[in-house]
Amino acid sequence: MNRRALIFFTACVMLVAACGAPQPASPALSTDAAVQPAADRARTLILAMPSLPTNLDPGVATSGAENMLHRALYEGLVNFKGSSTTEVEPVLAESFEANADQSVWTFKLRRGVKFTDGADFNAEAAKMGYLRMVDIGLLGNTINRFTGGDPVNNLIVKDEYTLEWRCGFSCPNLPQALGTAYGTLFVSPKAMKAHEQVADGKSDYAQAWFANNAAGTGPYMVESIKPNEEIVFVRNPNYWRGWNDGKQRFERIIIRNVPEPSTRRQLLEKGDADIALISTVEDYKALRETGRFQGSDKPLFRINYITFTKRGVLVDPRVRQAISYAFDYDGYANNVEGGLMKRGTSPWPSGMSSAVGTRGFQYTFDLDKAKALLQEAGVPPGTELTYLYATGYGYYERMGQVLQAGLEQIGLKLKLEERDEATFNDIFYGSRPVEELPDLMGYAWWPDYDDFYNYVNPVFHTRNDQNDGLGNGALYSNAELDALIEQSKTETDPAKLKAIYERAHQILMFEDPAGLYAAEPQEEILIANSVKGHPWNPIHVKTFDFYGLYRE
Repeated sequence: MNRRALIFFTACVMLVAACGAPQPASPALSTDAAVQPAADRARTLILAMPSLPTNLDPGVATSGAENMLHRALYEGLVNFKGSSTTEVEPVLAESFEANADQSVWTFKLRRGVKFTDGADFNAEAAKMGYLRMVDIGLLGNTINRFTGGDPVNNLIVKDEYTLEWRCGFSCPNLPQALGTAYGTLFVSPKAMKAHEQVADGKSDYAQAWFANNAAGTGPYMVESIKPNEEIVFVRNPNYWRGWNDGKQRFERIIIRNVPEPSTRRQLLEKGDADIALISTVEDYKALRETGRFQGSDKPLFRINYITFTKRGVLVDPRVRQAISYAFDYDGYANNVEGGLMKRGTSPWPSGMSSAVGTRGFQYTFDLDKAKALLQEAGVPPGTELTYLYATGYGYYERMGQVLQAGLEQIGLKLKLEERDEATFNDIFYGSRPVEELPDLMGYAWWPDYDDFYNYVNPVFHTRNDQNDGLGNGALYSNAELDALIEQSKTETDPAKLKAIYERAHQILMFEDPAGLYAAEPQEEILIANSVKGHPWNPIHVKTFDFYGLYRE
């Protein structure tokens, strides 16, 4: 599920070898776009990204960048339809329906689909895929919630192409949960069995093999990997949807590691890349103004925020409140980020149907109130705090700079510390005690689907602390909030859910702040106008339905 673990590109297992043995569907193309023949270049999609993902296993890898790869190689039963965050459409399922109280869902599966290693996709393969993800544990949060604690007996193979899912409670949002690309994509059971390692009677589900290899039902296969340089995909020639629908879909996809922002801009401008992550406000605006590139003007389902580690002076909630009052939310969103972000109003995105948004408590930029709170808490002037952020994404640094300026005016010092992504992630997702963590960290999170529990549980529940691939890296813990999260897991009464959301908002924002919720960003991706078919879904952050993309 929670991919996203956030900084977007989690360092997991390094890709050290070419993956698999795909069957290329087109002649070899030069990976240098500048010297490719025009026809070959038109059939090749090139992406320039700040770093290369590190793990191909859709049941393990949690970052947005890795999820981008998974969506080319693997599929699930359903997917979100276009830009909708609530409506799903069948993929490997042909149809699905629920009983009267929506506690049992029946999925009729598509016939004739094969994995790239020749294995059949059927109900047994689907059940095994879900059990693999639950048992591995890293991404199980997405679907564990709906298995009644007994996935072996609650996922029932009715016949070769029928899977019955029993939740044990009314679960109207199960299809939306299965529509995410985090923890719902199927690997070949044949490949898993062939490459698994068993120790003390327990399978590793071939995690080592799937880290560097792929066997899915998706439209593309891995042709080659050059660590720290590029990954190349080619068409799956036996893909069940086929390639002859009249659209010029891509024969090859090249994802390049381009750490330098100015180089990504140049590649996009010159036509040597079709898609790029543009991380500076100036570059993004300049490229959009040319009229040659597509971008999104709506906020993502994502919050960029600064975590609070409850240690030292930050144990006192008044100090965390003071810090929150010392941040210029409107100035940051409208000026520093050039209007490409919406000021934060809640711990979760305002676009979510379950979001409380501005109905709850809101901070203003109020230095007098911040000073008064620090005096009440007895914090000595000149106290220094540390703020850690990862290299490569300018907004984390800019958030820190805005906060640094505000804290200086209320007598606090903020030391900004930058680390490469691997080091940052080792700290954030490691197993350090709270005493060894930075005071503040730049972070972001988005949900798998439009759901309060799915968003809040990974990043704020006490159990989801470090070393689990989830987002509670600052070790936040609040017993009342934990209880509210658990209550929301199975609650369906709208009035009770509303009360849960509003109470959780008050705790996380004011009574016991877990972070400073700075802004809701827009997608930083730009796409050349010649590439069509990207729906700009706010849940699918920095990832693509590669089969849906085509050249016009």
